[in-house]
Amino acid sequence: MRRLAPLLALLAACSGPAPGSTASLELREYAISSTVDTLAAGLVTLGVTNVGEFPHTLVITAADGSVVAAIDPLTAGSTGSMVVDLTPGTYRVSCRIVVQRPDGSIADHYQEGMVRRLEVVG
Repeated sequence: MRRLAPLLALLAACSGPAPGSTASLELREYAISSTVDTLAAGLVTLGVTNVGEFPHTLVITAADGSVVAAIDPLTAGSTGSMVVDLTPGTYRVSCRIVVQRPDGSIADHYQEGMVRRLEVVG
């Protein structure tokens, strides 16, 4: 049994990143609400619910603007989730849907304010 203890400790150390945080986000026309604004670095689980009338998506971008993760558009009333390994830093979550309104004008969900800042700490 004494020989197993070091092996078990080694296996535990090699099991990958430690869990980070969880957050629930709600998407609605031109707004994103979240249960938290700060998350722990590591594996982050985001539960996403579209409480709006129209389809929305969730895109995570890093401070340099690069896309870290995204989910497919969610129809009204539907839910989704994503698990992403985030390092410390500032991220934005946003809806990047752009649609043409019946009057010909453009509705860009991001430009209309559907963006939120999340801080990830080490």
